[in-house]
Amino acid sequence: MINLIGILIILIGTTFEFNLLLTILLVVFVMGMFAGISPIAILEMIGNAFVAHRFLSIFLLLLPLWGLLERLGLHKKIEAEFQHVKDATAGHILQLYMTLRQVSVALGITLGGHQIAHTLIAPMVLEAAKREGRLLPSIVDHVKAMVVATENCGNFFGQLLFIASGGSLFVRAVLEQAGYTVSILRLILYAVPTALAAYVIVMVQCALLDSLLRRESGEKTWRE
Repeated sequence: MINLIGILIILIGTTFEFNLLLTILLVVFVMGMFAGISPIAILEMIGNAFVAHRFLSIFLLLLPLWGLLERLGLHKKIEAEFQHVKDATAGHILQLYMTLRQVSVALGITLGGHQIAHTLIAPMVLEAAKREGRLLPSIVDHVKAMVVATENCGNFFGQLLFIASGGSLFVRAVLEQAGYTVSILRLILYAVPTALAAYVIVMVQCALLDSLLRRESGEKTWRE
C-alpha cells in the first residue's frame, strides 16, 4: 500500500492545482526516501536523467517564436478569418477550426487552445446553431461538447506530428531508456494514421451536428 502514496500526492496536487513540476519532484523524493535512497542520490538520478534526455527541452526553443507570433497579432488574424465565415453552419465552423488546429499544432504553432475555443469558437458555433431555430438545452450542451471535442482532438492528435513536440520526445526517451533506439521521424510516421483517422471522425461528427440541428429545426416547424 505504501507504493500508492505517490499516486495520492499526485491526486492531491492536481486537485488543488499545485505546481505540477513541484508535485512530481515531491513524489520522486518521497518515493525515493521510502525506497531507502538518500536525497543526494535522488538528485544525482534526476540530473543524470536530464543530461541523458536533454533533447526533451528542444520545445523551449519554440517559445521565442510563439512570443513573436503573438506580438505580430496572430490571434487577431485568426479571429478576423473566422469572422469571414460567420454565415457558415455550426458544423462548417468546427470543421474549419479542426483543420487549422491540427495543421498549426503539427507545425509547432499554438493557434488555438481552450481559451480560443471557449471565447471565440463556441459563441460563433452557438450563434450559427441558433440560426436553425430555438435550441433546447440538451442541444446547446451537445454543441458545446462538440466544440471541446474538436479542440481536444485537433490538439492531441496533431501535436504528435510535430518533430519537437513534448509527447514525441517523451515517447522517444522512454523507449531509449528501455533499450529501443528510435528516431523522431519514425514516431511521427506512426502518428500519421491516428491523426488522419481523428480528423476524418471529427469531420463526420461535425456534419452529423448540422444534420441534427436541421432535423431539430424541422421538427419544431412541424409542431408549430
